[in-house]
Amino acid sequence: MDNRTTFWVIIFVVLGVLAMNLGIYFNAEQGYENQGTTQEQTTDEQQSEASDQQSDSQAQEQSQDQTQQVASPVTSYSSAQELAAATGQTIMVPQEATDVSYSSVTSGDEVIAQADYTYNGYQCNYRLASTAGFEDISGVYEDWSGNNLAVVGGDSWSVYWNGTAGVAQMYDKGVMHSLSVTAGGGVDQKAVVNALNAVAYQNK
Repeated sequence: MDNRTTFWVIIFVVLGVLAMNLGIYFNAEQGYENQGTTQEQTTDEQQSEASDQQSDSQAQEQSQDQTQQVASPVTSYSSAQELAAATGQTIMVPQEATDVSYSSVTSGDEVIAQADYTYNGYQCNYRLASTAGFEDISGVYEDWSGNNLAVVGGDSWSVYWNGTAGVAQMYDKGVMHSLSVTAGGGVDQKAVVNALNAVAYQNK
């Protein structure tokens, strides 16, 4: 091998070594860049997950706060005696009544005692509450097509009806009385008065 050939062999070897080193360098740089991108993605995912967890925790705390702040205004009782002990109001339902349940409704400082029952095909709700005067405690919000006065048990009751529901109300000695009546077959003045006759005498 002459000197010229040896020279070019050395040149090619050197160039090969340089090319190899450059390849290693660029691969290493790309690896560092990929590693940096992966770390950034991982950090972003962790921050997003932490933010989601914080939002869920805040939502749960807000829901718990709202549940604690909004208490149910209705309290159920197992008997008329238990209702009377809690509210000071005694409600007597007709002997023929079925599906009887007792509860109280709290509205501000006012406590309304009530009994729900079925009588002669009518769904009835009888309420009592200590009030300063005559007021609507029925909880029924309807447009009435008819109204009249009915004397039952020696007391004058204001009677309202509209074909699907009816209400009778009376104020006596600091206590407001209210009877509401609904029925699938319709409700008129006669239906309200019939339901009233069955319960009014017992609750004087």
